[in-house]
Formats: sequence, C-alpha cells, structure tokens
Amino acid sequence: MKILIFAFDADPPVFGNSKMAWLLSKKLASKGFQVHLLTNSQSRSSAWTFKKKDEVNIVALPPSSKNPLKFIHHLQNVKRFLGSLKFDILHCHGLFSTPFMAHLNKQLKTSLVCTVNGVWPVIKLFSNIRMGLPDTFKFKFCLSKAKAIICSNNFLAKILAKSFSSANVSIVHYGLDEQWLKTTLPTENYDVLFFGDGTRERGLCTFLESIPKILSKRKDVSFTIAIRHWDPNLRAITLRVANRHSVRLLKPPTTYNIIKIASHAKVICLPFEVNSMEPPLSLVESLALGKAVVSTDIGGNKELIGDDERGLLVRPGNAEDIASAILLLLSDESLRRSLGVKAREFIMHLYNWEINVKKIVSIYQGI
Repeated sequence: MKILIFAFDADPPVFGNSKMAWLLSKKLASKGFQVHLLTNSQSRSSAWTFKKKDEVNIVALPPSSKNPLKFIHHLQNVKRFLGSLKFDILHCHGLFSTPFMAHLNKQLKTSLVCTVNGVWPVIKLFSNIRMGLPDTFKFKFCLSKAKAIICSNNFLAKILAKSFSSANVSIVHYGLDEQWLKTTLPTENYDVLFFGDGTRERGLCTFLESIPKILSKRKDVSFTIAIRHWDPNLRAITLRVANRHSVRLLKPPTTYNIIKIASHAKVICLPFEVNSMEPPLSLVESLALGKAVVSTDIGGNKELIGDDERGLLVRPGNAEDIASAILLLLSDESLRRSLGVKAREFIMHLYNWEINVKKIVSIYQGI
C-alpha cells in the first residue's frame, strides 16, 4: 500500500499537525508501508525538495508557503511529480489542510482520509469561511469527499457525525513523541507552570489574574511562564505582572527543553478558554509526564481528566477557580502524586502508537 500523508502548519516549526503526521509516517514506514510525507515544516529551502529520512520519503514545501495562496502555487509545482507515484491513500492532517488536499486530489484521484482536530474551531466548519480560497474549498464540502474521517475523542466525533455519515467517523488517539513517555518524575523544583501560546484563547489572561489571588493566600508560591508565540497585546501585560510578582519568564520553548521545564513543576496550569473540541496536545503531554494538571472543562478535556480523577477541571475564564485548584494541589502532595500517576498510566495506554497505528491501517484497508 502506497500512502501520501499531508500536514500543513501555519507555523512550520514542528509542533502540531506536522509533528503528528511525521510520527505517524515513521511508524507506518517501519511496518513496511511506502510512505510519502508532504509538508511545509521539514525544509528551509525557497523551493520544494525531495529527500528520504527514517524510511519516509519527504516532499518538503517551503515554510514561506504558510500563506494559503502561496501554498496553492507550490502544490501546483509538485502535483505532476506526486501524480506519477499512484498513491492508494491520501491522508491529510488538520482541518485547515483539507481544502488543499481536495485541490490536490483532483489530479491524484485516490482515496481521501482526513484527520480532523479542533485547533481551528469546528463550529466554523459550517460557515462560509473562504480564507482567500475559492468557494469550492469550504471545509464542509471538502470533508464530504473523504472516505474516512479520524478524530481523537467522542465529543468531536458526535459533532462530525451530525453532518457526515457516522460510519465514516473513527476515533483514534495517535501517539506521543516518546520523549514525553520516557521521562521519569524528577524533583519538584518550583510550583506552577503555564506553557504554550501567549493568547487569550489559551487562558493566559485568566492565569495572570489568578496569580495575585494565589499570592494573597500563600506568598511563597513560585510561577514560571514559557511562551511559544505571543499575542503582542498580551506581552506587555504579562511583563508587568511578571515584574510585580517575580514570575519567571522563559524563552520560547523547544520540545526538548519544555519537557525538562515541565518535569520540575508541581502543578501545570492550562486554562483554555476556546472550545478546541479535542484535548490540546499540551494537555496530553502534561498528563503523560505524570504531573498534576489544572485545566478547563471545555471540549474533549473531560474525556482525558475525568471527574477530577487525573487532574482538576475548572470553569473557563474563572480566575478564582484556578487559584483554588492550584492552592489545593500545592497543599496536598499525596493528591498531586495520585493524580499524576493515574494520568500517566491513562495516557500511556490511550496514546499507544502500536495500538493506534493498527487502527489507522485497519481504516485504510477498509476503504
């Protein structure tokens, strides 16, 4: 079976869809499948390139092609090359990549599989978003062309099944970069960590609001903030809060150093405020480290955390709730340890590559 896997990331450093697509490509290639990965995150060249890495054939588009119209232009340049390879499966990752794949598949004419996540809120799936593209590239239209749709939780599956045949929607959790699962629990060197994007949607404002509330009850609590990408309007606010309350601000994290940073925290706070439909990767990774996590009861988060079984869930946008949850965890080491152990065991089973690659192969073979 010959498979073309595609991932488009607006921020080409390999974090989101591109990271999952790359890991899946390696796993499939290790099992003897012929795999090509089409992505804009594996090259810094100004033109498309072709190379082989870990048995995966990589068709790398320029990172500058994160603009949708530029991306269409680069796709035009590789269509003839890809068309000559005669793929059995075209598997695209991320809702935003679906229009590009529908465009490409007009020439490839192969079976289309889509992995949908909620980074781009799925509610917009049903609106007339154009993103600078022709009307025919509306998300809903493109997904209707897929032979199979993959998502990572029941919450999102139910939404998708309302517009597409439930028989075509499958739940597969993929897996994690093994670095997150190999880490053993080190000494807890500081109290509270917030990491990810510095945006309102990620709950940064509410987290900042919770800091003085926590310090009013316990003056010895230490905070660390590691921001990957900033909302420019929030950077100045964060700096003011950090200076006032001696919050440690770190440089943009890489996968390697965020594991080291997160491993030493007592509590990780990820208070998302936008319904991302699926549990964000940063939440999955934090639970995999066996850390006590405070997050919000939105989207598919509860499917991972349960009823405060593997972490604590609070109402989105509520600084008082966040402060109370953090203070509870800081005051109870046995609770932190218990939640962390249960979370790590749960994630290691749910996000097991061996199990989930078999599920994906079964989906391919059933088309």
